[in-house]
Amino acid sequence: MEEVFTAQFPSPPRVVRRKAGTGCALMFPRLFMLPHVIVGIVTLLAVPTRWYVYHHGAHVQAIIHKLERRTSRKGGDFYVVGWHYQFDGREYSEEYESMAESEGSHANIGDQIDGRAAAILGHAMFLRTSLDIRDDVMRLGVWSLIWNCFMLAAVYVIWVVPIRWRLLAKNGLTSSGRITGRQERKGRGSTYTLFYTFETINGHTIEARSTVSHEGYRAAFEGAPVTVIYDPRRPKRSLPYEFSDFIVSPAA
Repeated sequence: MEEVFTAQFPSPPRVVRRKAGTGCALMFPRLFMLPHVIVGIVTLLAVPTRWYVYHHGAHVQAIIHKLERRTSRKGGDFYVVGWHYQFDGREYSEEYESMAESEGSHANIGDQIDGRAAAILGHAMFLRTSLDIRDDVMRLGVWSLIWNCFMLAAVYVIWVVPIRWRLLAKNGLTSSGRITGRQERKGRGSTYTLFYTFETINGHTIEARSTVSHEGYRAAFEGAPVTVIYDPRRPKRSLPYEFSDFIVSPAA
């Protein structure tokens, strides 16, 4: 029976859609991750931008017009400073630039601060010359690198992997297979895995596994027939179709 179904399975490229409800599970983390990716890109661009201002910016003097002492969540004190300065014939004002307690406690409104300024894509940036240039750029670079490594991993899991499985369902070859086992791993979130065997078009028997949803895990049982959609170049990259998140439209 399963051989007959596989033979009637639509030839690639197929029309593929997700099962109802499975797309929502991806939409929320994708939307949640979007601003975090933007933050990572901005901080990554900030490293060469700050280096450029430090080394090639014009010398200017800013005047403090705001000075507020605040306490962080960890109990440390710092100052929120606002200043304005002249650059290229225009006046710029920057607010909420933080200053360490040791430096801010000796500052007063009206004081002048030495710094460098440069125009980047039509926007001016001012940096104090009192900062340790190498330490500032190094700390920002390390933080940006760590942040973007996490974001790359998240993009791979939330964007690349689902797109890869969808393309596999659309273009992969099909074969009849059988479920050989199931596994549930519990942690912060449960992971459900199905194990199955199938035969490739070249006659090779492949033992594979695939992560599925909770519904797919519950529907599967050892010995159940399954239509396997696989990549002929890497047969272990496959989907147990009946228990996956995809629906293939029937052949015309």
